[in-house]
Amino acid sequence: MTGCGREECNRARPQHARLPRTALENAATAERSFNPTTTPARRARHRSVTAWPRYHVGLPIGTYMETVSVVVPVMNEQETVAALTERITEAFASPDIAATLNEIIFVDDGSNDATWDRIVSVSQKTSVVSGIRFRRNFGKAAALQAGVQRASGEIIITMDGDLQDDPKEIPRFLAAIRSGLDVVSGWKKVRHDPLGKTVFSRLFNFVTARVSGVYIHDFNCGFKAYRREVFQTVSLYGELHRFIPALADAVGYKVGELTVEHHPR
Repeated sequence: MTGCGREECNRARPQHARLPRTALENAATAERSFNPTTTPARRARHRSVTAWPRYHVGLPIGTYMETVSVVVPVMNEQETVAALTERITEAFASPDIAATLNEIIFVDDGSNDATWDRIVSVSQKTSVVSGIRFRRNFGKAAALQAGVQRASGEIIITMDGDLQDDPKEIPRFLAAIRSGLDVVSGWKKVRHDPLGKTVFSRLFNFVTARVSGVYIHDFNCGFKAYRREVFQTVSLYGELHRFIPALADAVGYKVGELTVEHHPR
């Protein structure tokens, strides 16, 4: 993206609906280019699939198949897009997961490598993949908001795109949601990050838990699961994506956590 004028920069907001016009136009172009529901025939087929209750053949009779959207903000992750897509689809191939993968939404937050080309390439091979592209970096909250607004699943899973989050944990997140939770936050109990980053994160988590009264261990973890209605109440902007568990708890949603495996980058 070329330099923006004062008016455009002043109007920039992290929410997808309020992004500068150039970013919106580019995202809209990307959506038209390869979103699998853009042609009339595919839109009709997509509606027919999602409009009726889904049940899984092989599970007990009456087992409802929840729909899931996976939102992945990425920046300069050209080497991981294809591998992450494969791992997510493998996680949903389990016969007892009792959920349907509606979509994987990659949000390219201003990458300056070939990340966007990889997203386009993968989308042409895997029908559940679509993408949104920002012309410059707007931050993780803006990327998450854009992805959540696109998402159509009853459950929304967010995860990082660097392969440190392991999609094999997704069935555990879904089980926690089914147990009655509205927000499930991952806890990287064993972390593979530099010492400086982990010390700051622990301090942040301690202070946030004490102030908010929500005693989870890892507010910073990007690997989370939500019932979609949470985002009808909680908005993402600035750095508030870090505080979603606290914000959701404040308005009455049930919040929990589970330990997740954290891979070295």
